[in-house]
Amino acid sequence: MQPGCGKAGRVMQADELTGLIELDACALSGAIARREVSAREVMAACLARIERLNPRVNALVGLLPHEALLQQADQRDAMLARGRSMGWMHGFPMAIKELSAVAGLPLSLGSPLLAGQIAAHDSLMVARMKAAGGIVIGKSNVPEFGLGSHTYNPVFGTTLNPWDTARSAGGSSGGAAVSLALRLQPVADGSDMMGSLRNPAAWNNVFGLRPSLGRVPTNPHAGDGYVALLGTEGPMGRSVRDVAMLLSVQAGHDARQPLSIAQDGSAFARPLRPAARGLRVGWLADLGGHLPFEPGILPLCEAALRRFETLGAHVEPLALGYSCDEVWQTWLTWRRWLDGHGLPLLVPRRWLYFNYAYQMVQAALTGQGLVLARLPLVAESLANGDLIEPLPRQRLDSPMAYWLLVGPRSAQRPEIKAFCSWLLAQSKATRETIGEVPDPDTVDNID
Repeated sequence: MQPGCGKAGRVMQADELTGLIELDACALSGAIARREVSAREVMAACLARIERLNPRVNALVGLLPHEALLQQADQRDAMLARGRSMGWMHGFPMAIKELSAVAGLPLSLGSPLLAGQIAAHDSLMVARMKAAGGIVIGKSNVPEFGLGSHTYNPVFGTTLNPWDTARSAGGSSGGAAVSLALRLQPVADGSDMMGSLRNPAAWNNVFGLRPSLGRVPTNPHAGDGYVALLGTEGPMGRSVRDVAMLLSVQAGHDARQPLSIAQDGSAFARPLRPAARGLRVGWLADLGGHLPFEPGILPLCEAALRRFETLGAHVEPLALGYSCDEVWQTWLTWRRWLDGHGLPLLVPRRWLYFNYAYQMVQAALTGQGLVLARLPLVAESLANGDLIEPLPRQRLDSPMAYWLLVGPRSAQRPEIKAFCSWLLAQSKATRETIGEVPDPDTVDNID
């Protein structure tokens, strides 16, 4: 029997609950499977810790009622009593990142525009984690729409770093990383477009892995499975082994996603036997001075690489081979296009809105990218009045700074018709200067 774990069927004492929380996910999974600890005890310990610590950091949001969660844990225990286990996550409390859909739960993406929207289905990753025995207890906090490396939004507020609450928790998987650091859940899911699994993990002293493209297939309900593959979902944990085991649950081919890797996740569930001999390691460092680092970080990495060399690995310093500025601008253009393409699909049925974030306007003016995608479709819908009742434009205290919501009456106003004409005229503009862009402040009071 593992330290701190009581026999299933009795109430654990406070010191035992503390020991239970300290177990890593692999040890906890084994203890539950052997019925050395009950799923109810695990759930109770996590909920008590969340109640005590989460208000200080705001890592987890939208938490579900305790009694309902304890009932689900009892169901997991009853299954074990009958000799049946759902998998590695059997009985695990799990808070899903607020960018992923959980059937029947709100999916705001941290934006007031989507507050109250209820997900109709589970994302593929969530479905797999549920199938492995996980119990959804709520969501982990994110930046609005997941855009940014600092976790704050107008709906749920700011997530604080538990090591130093005056510092950033990172993002966009900041809530997940903080919840792991405080042992509010055994493992956590996240997603990563340009560091969102990795930087919050590093800033909270846990582990995050961005899997290879297609290793964890994108949500088949999300539509496009080709262009929108800048990001990927993946695992976070407090140990490398925990990360590998969660990836074994999340990974695997899905026939609905043609770019998903045609392998299941079982390879990641095998014992880890790291072998450095013969391994080739490419070292990009700071890209020739392009990336700023705090003093001491690069020497620390280089010391680790020397350790690899003593174990038989070959470490080779490399140059990127491309202009860092061109790579960055290409990435910005792609992401701006995806933002403009995808955000209208997230609004509740028959709502259309326009993102007037200054970065998009500036991108258009300097010829770096699109202002919005699908402009003809959106403009045509506006001109036809195919919208709900008008609402005033909301000014949000967030990176997505300017929004315009338009209804059927407003669609007939001269300034709105002019706006639609402007959108149609710009639909072909991609890499060329657009010219004058209307000042967002001139479209107030449109209702």
